[in-house]
Amino acid sequence: MRSLWDISPSVSTRAPVFPGDTPFQVLWNERINDGGVANISTIHMSPHVGAHVDAPMHLDSGAVDVATLRLERFIGPSPPPAAAASST
Repeated sequence: MRSLWDISPSVSTRAPVFPGDTPFQVLWNERINDGGVANISTIHMSPHVGAHVDAPMHLDSGAVDVATLRLERFIGPSPPPAAAASST
């Protein structure tokens, strides 16, 4: 069976932010503990928070956007089980 190794870092308010970019923020619109019928939130963040890939158009307005890149380009072989276990 083929497996994927997720390299995504956790996203939180402590995530590093590029100068001038939008930091991660959760705004609670409604909370059950405050009498609301559900926990409802709004999330603000830059697409640069956490793991991401910059599209070629990020640095060249005449280049392609990320939707045109094939997913296979970003999938490689998984590390051996011992290597994966030692990096967690």
